[in-house]
Amino acid sequence: SAYVERFWISTLGPSATWIMRRLADEFDANPDGFVIDVSELAGSLGMSWARRQDSPFGRALHRCVMFGLARPGRDGYEVRRRVPDLGARQIARLTPEMRSTHEQWLARTSTHDARAIADGLVSVGIDRRAASIAAELAALSA
Repeated sequence: SAYVERFWISTLGPSATWIMRRLADEFDANPDGFVIDVSELAGSLGMSWARRQDSPFGRALHRCVMFGLARPGRDGYEVRRRVPDLGARQIARLTPEMRSTHEQWLARTSTHDARAIADGLVSVGIDRRAASIAAELAALSA
């Protein structure tokens, strides 16, 4: 997303951000999962790949793991389909100008309407009472 490319890039680095972008494209095409040729993916991003963590691709993939966006699984990697907002520690490391831009971004894009949040939770199968309580808490903390 534009949020990831704008704000996560200073944390992840450009190579890891592009890896996540390419994997997001694959999830759009194959929402139930997919197999990807890692060597081909690395090459398409202009990186070399070797079965070592110290290759450029290996280091970038490790950053995705280090920040909780991917994790090794039984048959490969499990990858988040949605990258969360930056945490407080990551926000603190942004430049003052980027912190201000980040605050403005969140103010423009966050949902404070408890009813909309509750409706969204109910639509994915959460009990209406639990959804209302969670939505009110979310709206209060926003």
